[in-house]
Amino acid sequence: MIRVLTTCHAEVLDFRIRERVGGIGLIMQSSASGGTHKTGAGIWPTIGIARKIAGIIVGQLLGPKAAMIWAQATQIRASSGRDGLDGCFIRQNSLASLRGVKPERRKVGMHRRISRHLLIIFGFGFGIFNSAKAQSPHNASDLLHLSYLASGGYHWSAFAQAEISGDVNIGGIKGDFHEVVDLRRGRDATDIDADPIKMKQVSLTDSSWQADQSGLVTYLDTPSARADAINESYVDRNGWFAAKGSELSYVGTRKDHGVDYDLVKVTPPGGRSMTLWIDTTDHLLYRIDQMDATHHESDILYSNYRKLDGVMMPFSTRQSNGDPSQDTVMTVKRIQLSRTIDQAVFIPPPSMFMDARLVGGMGSATVPFSLADGRIVVDISLNGKPALPFLVDSGGSNVITPETAKLLGIEGSGDLASGGVGPAQDSEQLATVRTLRLGPVEMVNQQFSALPLPKFLQDRGGEAPIAGLVGAELLRRFPTTIDYQRKTLTFYKPGSTPPKPVGAQEVRLFFDGSHPYIQMDVDGVAGIFGIDTGDSSSATLFGPFYLVHEFPIEQPPQAREQGGIGGHTVALRTRVGSLSFGPWKLEDPLVTLNFADKGVFSNDSIAGNLGHELLKNFVFTLDYEHRRGYFLRSADFGKPLDYNRSGMALHRDKNGDVAVERVNPDTPAASAGMRPGDIILSIDGRNPRAQALSQFETVLSAAPGTKLEVRYSRAGKEMKSIIQLRELLPLGGTMSPFRTT
Repeated sequence: MIRVLTTCHAEVLDFRIRERVGGIGLIMQSSASGGTHKTGAGIWPTIGIARKIAGIIVGQLLGPKAAMIWAQATQIRASSGRDGLDGCFIRQNSLASLRGVKPERRKVGMHRRISRHLLIIFGFGFGIFNSAKAQSPHNASDLLHLSYLASGGYHWSAFAQAEISGDVNIGGIKGDFHEVVDLRRGRDATDIDADPIKMKQVSLTDSSWQADQSGLVTYLDTPSARADAINESYVDRNGWFAAKGSELSYVGTRKDHGVDYDLVKVTPPGGRSMTLWIDTTDHLLYRIDQMDATHHESDILYSNYRKLDGVMMPFSTRQSNGDPSQDTVMTVKRIQLSRTIDQAVFIPPPSMFMDARLVGGMGSATVPFSLADGRIVVDISLNGKPALPFLVDSGGSNVITPETAKLLGIEGSGDLASGGVGPAQDSEQLATVRTLRLGPVEMVNQQFSALPLPKFLQDRGGEAPIAGLVGAELLRRFPTTIDYQRKTLTFYKPGSTPPKPVGAQEVRLFFDGSHPYIQMDVDGVAGIFGIDTGDSSSATLFGPFYLVHEFPIEQPPQAREQGGIGGHTVALRTRVGSLSFGPWKLEDPLVTLNFADKGVFSNDSIAGNLGHELLKNFVFTLDYEHRRGYFLRSADFGKPLDYNRSGMALHRDKNGDVAVERVNPDTPAASAGMRPGDIILSIDGRNPRAQALSQFETVLSAAPGTKLEVRYSRAGKEMKSIIQLRELLPLGGTMSPFRTT
């Protein structure tokens, strides 16, 4: 027989194992004790040695769950300096959960108290124990506690902050990083210096902020950004070690590169679920799988663990989306653990407007623009070269096409992932543009992404194609008033407070990265919507938001496509009862339902997106610095919107021809005999090769009753049809919830 005795406060627990393992029985007894015996170096060392021996015995006899509970019950509490369990009977139920264990409680008189010690008594039985690796418990809480013990256990409580520095490689862009992590509350502040990337990112417990290379601070506070911050905080403080309130589940065992892992799914309160990969041998965390708000997966992989002041720290971290060339790798050179927290690093500094101005010191300046399929087009000069047409996209950041970069001699570096409306992620490079001029607006040393734009965004028929986008960087520096009726942009001095127009409604702006959002109601239900001048449609309702509320919509909806960076998604055009914010209400507006499963429009924390057809109801000012907007009714407020009344969607194929992509059933195009794949030769006498595709969308959106002659080629044979447009979504139509199944 083996008897293991250990002590705790005031009471004794006896646990008798009914089953015998290899003829060996076990009694675990926890008895009361008096004082604590310490040496100058800490707790009497023989106690720790004895405890380890006892733990090995328990593990070999009863398996890893018993070993885990034993280690938990005998854990040293560094904060109190006590040896043993802090409150023995708190753990009684856990101990009782061992199969075949019956706890017994009995009071112990003072005469029974002994000095705190651990006594191991060997009795009869085998003297050699099986050294084979024990299996991990298939219980999420137990596995996480094993991981806690393996990574340092009580040693974690000694430290409040980790200061980490080293090398970073972001898709081939190399530099340095410095990070401060608040181990108690789960905050972190990371500085990246990897030319052309220079930024600071700070995650708090449920929000975050970032500063770009010029020192401009942006607060990230949408529901989506808050969920990201909650997850980041959870990881920073090893939240799974004390997972109160978290949803936990054991997923199973997986093998990767010959190593077995236990998988535990964890969802922190208010955050997103993540899957932890815990090595079945050493119980350390080696990987976290997670999915962002746009349903793109990424993995964080930890390696090169080293013991530092009693805790195990990974000295290499890799974040991957599955393409190794786009991985972000952080290699640690130095870690400093401390008992105090540097609070100053988490406080945002005032924004600095060092890289933007209005030439001549003007307080404001107005610039004209044109519209291409509802998108704002301006002429911009980069690096002093002749001006090229760019889209002003409040939903995006600075972009130049590879063709533009080559034309202007701008070289990019790195291989980064970029996503947008579509489900795919494109590869982009980063480049620095020395100067940007838009009339009197001047910006210097601006970061641009070099990546291809969809052809439908670039296509302007016989005019020069779109060279790129400007968005967040421009609008973050200059408060801007957008007037679609006058086709003007009014820019105000960087950092200034723009005037509030008489009668304007002030609204709160929220941010998720570079994108501004406002709150709007759909049939009286509030949601957060993006302001997106790069979107030519009206209001788009994202699938997750719609499926929660299932507002009545006009039936039957009309299939359509929405596209952008990342490709296209199939959507539905219909009507809802109302859209409203502030004092304004739009009755029976046209909207789009988008049920994308990946990409920006699949975001499960955002209600939707507001494009040109809705935004033109207002003259509005965006003031990013003060996080507010001013909205004033425009002359177009409440006017019925035109839309494609043919039921036929067109696209430009790889040969440059305009082809029929889709024909909705029971529509004018279907009645005229049009089919997908037909090559359009002319519509109403207009040659599609000489005009932008968007101009044909305008032709197909003419008034109900309009007859259009369509000449087309099918299988090499030229044909002709007459399409008579009609109202596909009439006001006062049948309204009912849309069912996806």
